[in-house]
Amino acid sequence: MPKANKTLAECPRCGYDLTGQVDSWAEVCPLRGLCSECGLRLEYGAILNWTRAQKWQFFEIAESGLARTFFITTRRAVRPHRFWNWVRMEHPPNLFRMWAGAIFGCLTLYVPLALVWAVVLAVVQYLPLFLKRQPVYYRFDLFKRLTSNFLHAMLPGEQSFYFSGPLKPLWVYVVLGAFVTFLTPLCFLCLPDTLRAAKVRRMHLVRITAWSTLAIPLLLQSLHGFSLVLQAIEYIFRPYQQGVVYSFARDHESRVFLGLLILWLFGWWFFACRDYLKLPRAIAIAAAMIVMALLFSVLLTLFIPRAGVPLLT
Repeated sequence: MPKANKTLAECPRCGYDLTGQVDSWAEVCPLRGLCSECGLRLEYGAILNWTRAQKWQFFEIAESGLARTFFITTRRAVRPHRFWNWVRMEHPPNLFRMWAGAIFGCLTLYVPLALVWAVVLAVVQYLPLFLKRQPVYYRFDLFKRLTSNFLHAMLPGEQSFYFSGPLKPLWVYVVLGAFVTFLTPLCFLCLPDTLRAAKVRRMHLVRITAWSTLAIPLLLQSLHGFSLVLQAIEYIFRPYQQGVVYSFARDHESRVFLGLLILWLFGWWFFACRDYLKLPRAIAIAAAMIVMALLFSVLLTLFIPRAGVPLLT
């Protein structure tokens, strides 16, 4: 374990200097207090003792075993309630680590999920051959099938799996979801003081935003891969016919992705405001932020060529 460093006595939420309070202690050191700037209930042990505030398995502050701590942090980040009860404001934000962890976390979730869906699709596609006890194609054909499945899983929305013609432009909804994700912390700054109820360091908002990006590849790949598997199953029983699952994928998959992402972001910011930032009225804050971010995002997509029409039709 690394050696403890001397830290400044400051409020972990708003950064207010608490040195005056600490210097006023003459005979005893209180365990808890109150920040006169933002009203946060302070635990002086976690503020003054640098080692007590640390969780060495958190990727942003780990000094060894970065690969292991990265996977631990990524695994916890897909469960917002557990993640924000695990991370604390006393953990010093590391801008490079948080964004590096978020970017590699997105790749770690997206690519393996696409590979899993490719294998599941191959099993479904070859299932009729096994059931009828017919010989499977040449080995290279299986490799080609896996490659094709993997490309379809990696590039959702390019075209239908079995039928020609493009699907609804899913990428437009991914862009819209990304706008909502990155505009949400800016909307926090636009909230009235009566709703925010406290000053918050900007780095806390950046941290919450960075780790929230893991939801985009997770939801996108999970929904699209599940849709592909259902299309494959449907095609076995109704070949060369555009069934219910295909119609859903063509017309509604993009909107379902956006709806799930908005629900995820609402839950993510609700738990972050309640358990991490310790803000009152967390549910009202999260709802106001998401609504404002969604409205601003829709307006922004109208300026993207050929992107505004699919969102409104």
